[in-house]
Amino acid sequence: MAMVQTLLMVEQRAGFEVVCSQETHWLQRLNQVMEDLDPLVNFSLQVICPYCGTENLQDFDLGAWALQQLEQAQQQLLITVHRLASYYHWSEAEIFAIPPWRRSRYLALIEREENYR
Repeated sequence: MAMVQTLLMVEQRAGFEVVCSQETHWLQRLNQVMEDLDPLVNFSLQVICPYCGTENLQDFDLGAWALQQLEQAQQQLLITVHRLASYYHWSEAEIFAIPPWRRSRYLALIEREENYR
């Protein structure tokens, strides 16, 4: 409970204390309040099976998905730096000084040249 209070704004703490003192299952109530305030906390998708028409509610971890997307972008940037540094002998700082659209164009030129060999 103390940890949750540190996450709340000062004006919200009194209301939280009232809920905790009145509710025997305050954690369930807290989850409901969080979901009401920010539906992305417990994001779920209503999906329908295309074969049988059964509806299901599927939880979707947006945080994990976002981290996965960031990791993929990071890996792609590492590959880009490696290819451009290997081919043009530029430093990482020089590569990141180039706008993304131009880095993509240089990568396409390298690929095209490699395909003609």
